[in-house]
Amino acid sequence: MTGTTIAMPLGRYRVIDFGTALAGGQPGQMLADMGAEVIKVESRQHLDGFRVGNPGKGEANPEERRPSFHSVGRNKLDVTLDITQPSTRDLLGRLVAESDAVFENFAPGVLARAGLDYASLRRFNPQLVMVSLSSAGQHGPLSDMVVYAPAMTALAGVDSVMGYGDGVLAGMRTGYGDATAASYAVVALLTALWHRNRTGRGQHVDLSAWEATATMLGQAFLEFALTRNVPKPRGNWHPDMAPHGNYRCKGDDQWVAIAVGSDDEWRNLCRVLGDPEWTGDSRFATAAQRVRHAKDLDEHLSLWTSGFASEEAARLLRGAGVAAAPVMSYAEQYANPHFKARHVYERLDHPFLQGEVVYGIPWKLSRTPGALRRRAPFVGEHNDYVFKELLGLTAVEFSNMVQQGAIR
Repeated sequence: MTGTTIAMPLGRYRVIDFGTALAGGQPGQMLADMGAEVIKVESRQHLDGFRVGNPGKGEANPEERRPSFHSVGRNKLDVTLDITQPSTRDLLGRLVAESDAVFENFAPGVLARAGLDYASLRRFNPQLVMVSLSSAGQHGPLSDMVVYAPAMTALAGVDSVMGYGDGVLAGMRTGYGDATAASYAVVALLTALWHRNRTGRGQHVDLSAWEATATMLGQAFLEFALTRNVPKPRGNWHPDMAPHGNYRCKGDDQWVAIAVGSDDEWRNLCRVLGDPEWTGDSRFATAAQRVRHAKDLDEHLSLWTSGFASEEAARLLRGAGVAAAPVMSYAEQYANPHFKARHVYERLDHPFLQGEVVYGIPWKLSRTPGALRRRAPFVGEHNDYVFKELLGLTAVEFSNMVQQGAIR
């Protein structure tokens, strides 16, 4: 396999990747980071959603300049195929026969209409593992629903508890549901491969991003199941901990996060503050009292934190055994020495964006670590390798497929 290090944990596997954007792109990225040969399939008529848009107005090759694609596309190969062309089916079938798994996040029915659903593909490879990630699953009353990440957190109930109790729902407004579903997809695919390796039988994994996102609300579900109280937005307020929240510090938009979970931690906090008179108020004598009067407590604590830079306030509190951390901006994360030591962000140069920084690999395996071996591919960059070297198309056959529009 080109560019693949067999010694890496997933170096023996080849995955065909139909995924697009974050939910569809991240599973293949995680597999490729750990050594799998991931072959991304797209076409110039239907580019990956993360390629679309022009971050630099008027610049050439806008599809190659999107930083978001450079993160989820790293370590992958890229081929261009029009899956609506009949001649594409046999070519993809030959690729499936040489692969271990297929990942896709089309709407249910798209691949079936192209003759590329699991039942069709497994004729080329009976041991094939296929993961289909869709909004609401492959069957059910809402299976044809197509939504984006903000709608996913709304459907899953996440948005219903996001806010400050003022009647306005803040909402997530990020790809939280996408990233959650992507992680589940990797676990499901690896589990199915493990089963295949033991039994010789492949399988089709039906994964709903809606359901995956809903599992992240376990505490809220449990609260409702036990009490029948519907959880509401409550900002940073915590039912058992006070103080608990983000507190303004010295400087422009600087904050420190503080959480006190026991009487010992409360006493430690009081010592750091210099045991001011207000800490002896009967309203703050017990954990229950502190929660009941959390608003007043927050006002007192904010007067202290506002006199310190966020890093200094966090350092003083942690030194006394109080859970605290600065609320870091993205710029501060890039410069953070701990993040640098652990390679949370890594430089991965790209011909169109020199000096680009992408997120690293968050898990650190002592014997078989992954690696950022290759920048994100250009559109169709590996057509020659996949179709000529791997599948054995002659130059004439390859040229004919290009002329027919199957490879484009």
